[in-house]
Amino acid sequence: MSADDKKRVSHGYSLVEVLLVIMIIGILAGGMMLAAGRGTDNTDAAAALADLEGIKSAMLAYSMAHRTRTSDGLAAFVGADPSDIMSSLDVYLTKEGDSAYLNYLEVRRDSANSLWVEFDGFPAGSSLRSALDKKIESSSHFTGSGGSGGGYTISLKVK
Repeated sequence: MSADDKKRVSHGYSLVEVLLVIMIIGILAGGMMLAAGRGTDNTDAAAALADLEGIKSAMLAYSMAHRTRTSDGLAAFVGADPSDIMSSLDVYLTKEGDSAYLNYLEVRRDSANSLWVEFDGFPAGSSLRSALDKKIESSSHFTGSGGSGGGYTISLKVK
């Protein structure tokens, strides 16, 4: 081995090689973050639908406990403040009311005298809207649409 060959032997990586590896890791991490974001939207959509279903079940339990017909016994909830509704149903709910959508809770009666519980007009980005639309499409119980003020509305018929 000549003296020139000994000088060319490298014991480390060049700056270009290190930067290239860092760039590749950054690209892969960015892709993972995008995939994780989509999973979060699906989870948020499922949680909103489950919360609404839980409130419906609590309303039916309230109606049975107070020995009222659903349409009459729950009429007091129509147009009521969300905090008043939740405090009345608190005994019948299986978990704390920690949904991000409780401020948008409404109970309404339609023209056919059916009672509906819904999260009305809550803010939802396009990816959450898409996740909600897919979940609602696969369910026969829920309806969903763009709500008041550009928000999203999920509705569930109580009775």
